[in-house]
Parts: sequence; structure tokens; C-alpha cells
Amino acid sequence: MEISRESINVLHDILFGETDMEFVKEIESVIGLMEERLKLVEAIGKETNEVPLGIELKNIDEQYAIIVEDTHEVGKARAVYFDCNGFFGHSTHSYAIDVLKELVSEGFVARCDGALEDFSRSPRWMAGNEKLGLIASYNAHRITLKQMTDEAKQINQRYGL
Repeated sequence: MEISRESINVLHDILFGETDMEFVKEIESVIGLMEERLKLVEAIGKETNEVPLGIELKNIDEQYAIIVEDTHEVGKARAVYFDCNGFFGHSTHSYAIDVLKELVSEGFVARCDGALEDFSRSPRWMAGNEKLGLIASYNAHRITLKQMTDEAKQINQRYGL
């Protein structure tokens, strides 16, 4: 996708009435970023034959995501988000390539294959996943808030955190 400086100037003139070179530079920067991200999606798509299952990416905030088959909806794919403390979210799409596009648009642009396996061996990860179980129990009204916080402290102690 090529957008000329003249096109950017025309867009700015339409919006604001005169050309502002700072605006032009910002638009060029955004276009450059979009082109880089498009190239990443195309490269990973080509590498994986448009089925990027197992691809792991990270963003600048040290958050990670892996693309997997959705176990709840057969035939769909899921982005599973995680960090050094465990899992923290997911999103589901009809196709794995759409998951990749979503992740890249969210800023997950650095390949980090193997991160999930590396994290899963750490005490912080193991403690984080145990705490997720506590949160699920609390949300299901099986334990009280006090029980949850007391047990979370015990988990931290057990893992030396």
C-alpha cells in the first residue's frame, strides 16, 4: 500500500484547511507502522500456510499471546494472552489467520516462540495459575473474599514470592 505525500497533504487540507508538516510526518509514521505489521502478517501467513497455530508473539509491555485451536468451539482459533504470572485473557475467531491479524493490530509484533513453555516452569507462573483457580472459586461463590486472599498469601509463601 503506497500513499504519497501529496495524498496526505490533500487529506490534511480537507480536514484542517492547510498543510501541516508535523501532521504529514505523523501520518507517514502510522502508514509505515501499518506496512510493517502487514508484512509481518504476510510473512507468518506464508510460513504457516495461513494457519498460524502455535505462533507466539509479544508486545512492548511484556505481554504475550499464543494462537491455538479453540477447545470450546471446534474449527475456530483462539488467542490466549499471558505474561510471567499466568494467563489473563483470550479471544476467539473463525480462522487462525484472523487471530494473527488481531494480535498484530494490538501490537503483538515480536516473535517469541517458546515463551509459554519457558514461563510455565517458573514459580511465578505456577503461583499465578493457582491464584486463577482461587478467583474462579470466589466468582462461583464457593469461597469468601477473605478465604481467597488468605489462600493467595499461602500460595505466595509456598512459591517463595
